[in-house]
Amino acid sequence: MLAIEENADHVYVADTYGGVIREFTHGGVPVAVWGSPIGFDRPWGITVTSSGDFSYVADSENDRIQAFGGDGSYLFTWGSTGTGNGQFDAPCGIAIVEHPGDQFGDVFVADQTNHRIQRFCGCPVPANTTTWGRVKAIYR
Repeated sequence: MLAIEENADHVYVADTYGGVIREFTHGGVPVAVWGSPIGFDRPWGITVTSSGDFSYVADSENDRIQAFGGDGSYLFTWGSTGTGNGQFDAPCGIAIVEHPGDQFGDVFVADQTNHRIQRFCGCPVPANTTTWGRVKAIYR
């Protein structure tokens, strides 16, 4: 999985089996390799704010989301194994929707084994959970 930082010309790659995030310029020149002080176990998805100030990583086998600063410094972690709000079972995809004046934005997490998408508004507290069944029902 990869993320593109629009304003700083960087590309981030979640190296799932290497257990790290790799940062490159748009031209493919390596810039940095970073991880977490508490370790990744199959980082699967990554998203970066357009400014590059924050990034979020879906740490699949640890069933959590980790947040990092623009320099790759570890900020915080949320989530645990389970089926409740704010819990995950193999989070595999992550996206951010930015809002003016909100430094964190809305974060959407594809929670693979729980068959749902969780939305977090501005902080690691779930705003709502959407299952595939709910999405299909809307369009029937």
